[in-house]
Amino acid sequence: MYEELASVEQEKDRRNQLWAELAKKAEASSAPASVLNELKIFYGGRGIWVDKATTQGVGNSEYGVTVGLLHSGAAYADDLFDDGAIYHYPKTRTPGRDRSEVEATKAAGRHRLPLFFTIVPQRGQNRIVKRAWVEKWDDYLGLFFVSFGDQPEQPETDDEIGEDDFVLTIHRSSEERRVNRPKRAARFKYDVLQYYGESRCSMCSIRASQLLDAAHIVDVSAGGSDHKRNGLILCASHHRAYDAQLIAIHPNTYEILAASDVSLEDLGINSNSLAHLLKKPHIKALSWRWDRWQARSKFEGEPIAKDNS
Repeated sequence: MYEELASVEQEKDRRNQLWAELAKKAEASSAPASVLNELKIFYGGRGIWVDKATTQGVGNSEYGVTVGLLHSGAAYADDLFDDGAIYHYPKTRTPGRDRSEVEATKAAGRHRLPLFFTIVPQRGQNRIVKRAWVEKWDDYLGLFFVSFGDQPEQPETDDEIGEDDFVLTIHRSSEERRVNRPKRAARFKYDVLQYYGESRCSMCSIRASQLLDAAHIVDVSAGGSDHKRNGLILCASHHRAYDAQLIAIHPNTYEILAASDVSLEDLGINSNSLAHLLKKPHIKALSWRWDRWQARSKFEGEPIAKDNS
């Protein structure tokens, strides 16, 4: 056990030294690929770089421990945020290697080892390199949550995660309220995806993760919290429709209602309620949104909803 811990600490020191050497050779915000290859911060053509020759056996990991993750900047662009990223498990024609890379990335998370998250803004451009930490993963969804920063986030315990911990609103800075990219955007999307347990729009059949958002029910501009039950998985179109108050969800029945000048069919919504969801958003969040939708409809002198039958 002592040798295992020592090996992990040695690997952490090695990675810290690599970060220091990178700072001497290039800016982390504009690092040439040649420098990353030279230091072996990232190497090879796949999205996950393990450097198995160096990391195999660290923490008793037979697969090694991931050193770097590559994000092309194009694929899954909506899963890349200022505070972190949602990183998808590899799915290639070599499933055995995919599995070993996934296990090596989990090992980086278990041992709290930093890794190098490399972003390629456009083909031919220098890379952006962020110090990153694997915080969570979900085998069913095939997703990692990776945070950016000098230190990993404090891991949550089961005692800290309960159904009674719901917070409707929080204090947000004026900047957070002004832009719809809250400080913890990456974690929020990951937590909402994991809570509902599927990568699919709650209102239609779209499953392509590139088109899915985590939508706040109590929106950011009103101080809505980043609690998972203040969120819904919506495709980009239905997220936009929800924010524009073209649709609302009844807090008691989970029925989806359309504004008076459109129908659910017009909006491409093929489910008339959220009853199919195994887990539901919080009634306090739905009630807050419902009250404001009703108030707006009354102010505009319109019927609250159109008969969608």
